[in-house]
Amino acid sequence: MPSLKKGGFFSPDKYVCAECSTEYGEWDMAGQCETECLQLKPLKNIENQGIDIPINIRQLIKEFLWTDCYDRDELIEKLGKTKQDYVVPILVEQLKAYKHSENVIVALGNIGSEKALDILVKIIEGKKGEHFDFNPNNNDEIQSGTWSEYVEKDGTKCYFPWGPAEDHKYAAMEILIKKKYGLDSIIKSVILRFNHHSSKRYIENLKNIESEANEKLSEYLLNKDKLKNMLKGNYDAYGKAITTDKQFFLAEEHILKAIGATGGSKNPDIRSLTIRGIISTYYPLIGWSDLDLIRQFQTSEELLNALNKDEYALQYFDKEKDSPYGHISHYFPPKKSDKELKTVIKTGIIKALGILRYGKSVNSIIKIMKNIETQAVDEKYKFMLIGTCAEAFTEIKRKGTLRALRNAKVFCEKGYDAFSERYDALKHIHNALALLGEKDSVLKIVEQFKSNEEDSKIRKIIEDIDTEVLGEVFEDLELYDDAENLYTKNGMLKKAAKMRRNKAAQGAPKVDQTVVHGDYVDDRDTLVKDSVINRSNVGGSSKMQELKELTEMKKEGLIDDDEFKQMKKEILGK
Repeated sequence: MPSLKKGGFFSPDKYVCAECSTEYGEWDMAGQCETECLQLKPLKNIENQGIDIPINIRQLIKEFLWTDCYDRDELIEKLGKTKQDYVVPILVEQLKAYKHSENVIVALGNIGSEKALDILVKIIEGKKGEHFDFNPNNNDEIQSGTWSEYVEKDGTKCYFPWGPAEDHKYAAMEILIKKKYGLDSIIKSVILRFNHHSSKRYIENLKNIESEANEKLSEYLLNKDKLKNMLKGNYDAYGKAITTDKQFFLAEEHILKAIGATGGSKNPDIRSLTIRGIISTYYPLIGWSDLDLIRQFQTSEELLNALNKDEYALQYFDKEKDSPYGHISHYFPPKKSDKELKTVIKTGIIKALGILRYGKSVNSIIKIMKNIETQAVDEKYKFMLIGTCAEAFTEIKRKGTLRALRNAKVFCEKGYDAFSERYDALKHIHNALALLGEKDSVLKIVEQFKSNEEDSKIRKIIEDIDTEVLGEVFEDLELYDDAENLYTKNGMLKKAAKMRRNKAAQGAPKVDQTVVHGDYVDDRDTLVKDSVINRSNVGGSSKMQELKELTEMKKEGLIDDDEFKQMKKEILGK
């Protein structure tokens, strides 16, 4: 606010601008000067440092400072294109205006100086409850505390009081990766997103610095103390302090995914951790992320070796304490035997090998199926294992699995205990047998298909069954429409034509062979009072009826000319 300077008897009072000390005869003029001085203060601070600012940039800064804060997007972009370090403090001030944050981040990236990129590093490192002071005149650039404390101290110093938004962090990270700057902070930021919805996006971005990222990530994975120290004092995506084994487990799995996405690893310790992580997951939860790891690290053979050895090192398996959600011990009560635990682990491995269609695993899976009856475990575990083996064979189609599947079917059909597991096992067995051409199993699949044609899993199996076998089953069930479509789709046109004839014959009216011209036929259709139909006439009438129906079929396009001629010859006995 302007101050008043009292004049003497012969001189009027003066109003002084509080910023530049210029005197004015009117209070309003002094107030206007003070407002303009405050607006241009950032520019004055730059000039006071002895920096020679080109006229065009000086004018741009003045325009920016005079423009309403809501209309600065274009000017922010222009300031970034100047690539001058001295505009960084002016840009950073705009981080308080959430509306301009992303534009400021891009502009800082365009400047690309160490000073500008350090601001981006602070943004990706920022977290909830931490406040940033980017005041260029203050060496303590990062401070922390509550929002109220900062308002009381200096409201101009708080940037991102609730932590930078994910979009801001990601935008800053993209720029830093392109500049290959702040790699350690980038890696830490990615790791801390182990349970965040945007974690996959962050991992994908690491592919732009593949080798460097892979090396840094591997260091954290192989040094548990380093990883725990980094996680300590931070928060997960749900705002919970990172202190539990569950969080550490999830972070480690996340790092494995990031290493896989950036080229995998030949390090045997990392590959071992990959296998351990997969077999430590309860088998129904084995998903595409686990399978992606096997593909990325090319560890299918190592997974098979773990199955054959029947010796499993579980990751974070603890029978005494609760384990992370998704961990095998979370679902597998400690009271169960080691043999039953191993059965569950085998089931998970086989499920993974099946989905991966790893053909080298067939003999090992067959061996397990052969020995299933000798396993000292509850029946439900046997059915669970055998069902998964059969499920694997629906993906790995080999004729050599036929005997094992037939024997498994016989085994599952005995008894009535563990109904649910037995039913599931038989379902998978029939699916596998149907794909190998077993007609009885194909019949069951067709029955399921006709009861619910919207079931995508059954439809997929139907599509993979041998055409000849499936067509025969359709014919046996008089499903001529399905048979015709199947044959036509596979270029088997003669058989498709046969199905059209079968349909026509199925729908044609039947000729009553006991009809009498003239008189009454008794209730038993045996006695004729007047005239009896001559056999030759019946035969002639029948042929005429067939020829008539044949002509109608041709007219309707059900058969072509060649088929018409051939069928006509057959009717006439030529």
